[in-house]
Amino acid sequence: MARDFDLAVLHTSAPSFASDLKTIDAMKSVNPSLKAGLIGAKVAVDPSGSLSASKAIDFVAGNEFDFTIKEVAEGRRFGDIDGLSYRDANGRIWYRLERGTRLGLQPATDGKTTISHFTIKVAPFDRQALDARLRELRAEVLPSPDEPDVVRFRDNNGITVEVRVAE
Repeated sequence: MARDFDLAVLHTSAPSFASDLKTIDAMKSVNPSLKAGLIGAKVAVDPSGSLSASKAIDFVAGNEFDFTIKEVAEGRRFGDIDGLSYRDANGRIWYRLERGTRLGLQPATDGKTTISHFTIKVAPFDRQALDARLRELRAEVLPSPDEPDVVRFRDNNGITVEVRVAE
């Protein structure tokens, strides 16, 4: 059956991950040109580890994968698809920002552009639990009194990260 397809996308999870890799290996053994990818929480939280687990995996899609996979199926170049982590022809792993992620750029003292902040849109979350976890990690939690549904913190590179509920 794998011979008849260009693309295979498997929904995986931590318990099924090893057997899903075997399935992809089997499909690629009969159709080496098959593009194979994974979706699901396991690969969304660990795209690097997931792609590193098998050279047979061509890509993994993060959160909000429905539009990402649609664009893969339409044949868009992997490097142009938001929310996709992928392996290039040289075996290097690349990461595209999640859909709905915003970057703020500012000129650095050396005149080059750097990232000063970015926004991550997420499902509803427990603000107190997130604040507590960030403090455990010794992140600098920044005030956001004007936006009670937003958590801002500064990461160890000095970049301000803004977590907000997706609309």
